[in-house]
Amino acid sequence: MNLKHTQGDWYARDGQIYPTDTGKTLALIPYYDEDNEEHVANARLIAAAPFMLMALKEAVEHSAVYDTPPALIELFQFAINKATQQ
Repeated sequence: MNLKHTQGDWYARDGQIYPTDTGKTLALIPYYDEDNEEHVANARLIAAAPFMLMALKEAVEHSAVYDTPPALIELFQFAINKATQQ
């Protein structure tokens, strides 16, 4: 699968999402308020996206080893497809 998103780890700081390797802003949460728990949670969720995509792909690829139920594989694949627009 040819992934077109910015590779590597991402992190969130002050309402902005950065890739670890370049430190250049990838995404910005408008009107970010560090005291707003929802804003902070959204930033963390976005920053975790590459890792979650990798984990889902691994879970699907090794579903036989993990004895993953088919319904979960389908859910994982749906999330992968949504993230990669397949």
